Amino acid sequence: MSNIVAFAFEGEETAEGMLGNVLKLEEQGKIEVLDAVVASRGIGKNVDIKQTQSAKGKFTKRGAGVGFLAGLLLGGPILGAVGGAAVGAISGSMKDVGIKDDFIEQIAAGLGPNSSAIFLMTQNADMEAVEKTLKPLQARVLTTTLDPEVEAKIKKLLAEEKYN
Repeated sequence: MSNIVAFAFEGEETAEGMLGNVLKLEEQGKIEVLDAVVASRGIGKNVDIKQTQSAKGKFTKRGAGVGFLAGLLLGGPILGAVGGAAVGAISGSMKDVGIKDDFIEQIAAGLGPNSSAIFLMTQNADMEAVEKTLKPLQARVLTTTLDPEVEAKIKKLLAEEKYN
């Protein structure tokens, strides 16, 4: 089962740094990131939202695989793979998978000047590793779909003044 969490940080670039840390955790097999979005706000009123995971790539690969198999059956695997990839990319770009854009925009609109937020849709997370990554960045929990006990534990950890 996947969970959505949103964390806010002081500093316009901090969420970008957190994303790098989360992606390193993913490489180590400590978390699976299904979707990730970074929102940042400088001194002005504008909030910059960066979608970091693309559904289009996933659907392109899936379409290429289906097209390749169809091509084998019909005698043209290369053309089938190319056609399948194109169809997969188009269908992927028309789907809003992952964290919903309106939800991200609503939460990001509340960011103060010189701050940032990261929105993560994850599963299979090693919470101890995630907590160690979050604490030094002084994250604040904005919203989560985590189990209430896990959410309370994270909020308590982040509220502590010093990380041991």
